[in-house]
Amino acid sequence: MGGGVSTQAQAKSGYNGNLAGAILRDREQFAGKLSNGETHALMGMVGGALEALAADEPGPFLSREEMKAEFVSMDEIKGSEATEEDWVGEFVDCFSPNYDTPERQPWDNNLQSRRWVDLVDGELRISGDYGTGTTWGRRFEPEKVDNPVLVGTGARRETNFISQMPADAPPRADAENGALEFIVTLGQIRGAKCLRWSTLYKGAGGKFAAITAPPDDGENYWVCIGAAAAA
Repeated sequence: MGGGVSTQAQAKSGYNGNLAGAILRDREQFAGKLSNGETHALMGMVGGALEALAADEPGPFLSREEMKAEFVSMDEIKGSEATEEDWVGEFVDCFSPNYDTPERQPWDNNLQSRRWVDLVDGELRISGDYGTGTTWGRRFEPEKVDNPVLVGTGARRETNFISQMPADAPPRADAENGALEFIVTLGQIRGAKCLRWSTLYKGAGGKFAAITAPPDDGENYWVCIGAAAAA
């Protein structure tokens, strides 16, 4: 989750399921060539990763398990609480799971799909663009007050995606019971800013639609590719 709610898998092509892993790999290869704020070099790496994936070239992409093992909280890195400004950025969503099936495979396979965290009027607003003309969040709907936001302090915050669930959708009752509440942790993987997303019910897992998710504090990861992408 953490990328807009979908209970229907979207068939998309040209993506092997881990663009962010390719970005992290390329960033590691160019270690030492980035300075704080120099996102243009990182964006060049993103372009290279996109081209490789579009060509279906194999590569040593990072798995969810590898990301989980290498993730370090921003509070730990800084030695103090992360600020609201630390959260801001443009992200690639790695593993947003499709809850139609027990396997919960990533459903967003569009190379152009992006997520944002914006700081507006003291509020951390979450938005997304699936790269297909479908957008959500207050970056695109500034007057819609029920879109998801991050609340809390430091590198560990909470959000609720119930606003993305139609009132007449069958899983709405689960959402109203807290299914779409997530713990989001800001940190880094290999020096790149990332957001770690828990599973349903703030990481406790539970029933949603036809599946029951097991507990997990790191079911999904977003990798920052713009606005302070470089550590």
